[in-house]
Amino acid sequence: MTTIIKGIAGRYWWVVALRGFLLLLFGILALVWPGVTILVIATLFGIFSIMDGVAEIAHAMAIRSEGHKPTWPIVQGVFAIIAGVIALIWPGVTALAILLIIAVWALIGGIAGIVGSLASRRAGGSNWGWHLVFSILVLMFGISLIVNPGAGLVTLAAVVGIWGIITGIALLVAGFGARRFSRSPDVLL
Repeated sequence: MTTIIKGIAGRYWWVVALRGFLLLLFGILALVWPGVTILVIATLFGIFSIMDGVAEIAHAMAIRSEGHKPTWPIVQGVFAIIAGVIALIWPGVTALAILLIIAVWALIGGIAGIVGSLASRRAGGSNWGWHLVFSILVLMFGISLIVNPGAGLVTLAAVVGIWGIITGIALLVAGFGARRFSRSPDVLL
């Protein structure tokens, strides 16, 4: 069994290492060019949305042939295609819209968390203070995204970049570790 695994590791270690290198490069580029990163993410969303819409309409046609009403899958597919086209035509607006959705989500979550933590305090809960602090931070995050969306987009690109660098390094280590493992002598247990 070990010989089989070593053979696979020996043949394909470079695929993992290549993925790591490409992801590391992507992470660095995301940090160097955050604006481009955000536009690429919005464009990829647009492409995915169009493909998803086409697949949903194809699914609707398939269930129609089986005698089912495909109204809602068609509606969903059409709206996905429209959203995708809008994202491709206006990627900057799409990126801003995604950021504002995150901001509104943070605002609502922060307010709900504050209300919940105060209710927990009134009920005698012991962790209400930490919940309150966290909820205030979430609320401040949402406000900061609305007040300065440009900085929020740059931060999003930085987070994606840092993730790419960390994951890329981990894949490089795994790839070269697999190579080293494939060349190590067999040990009987």
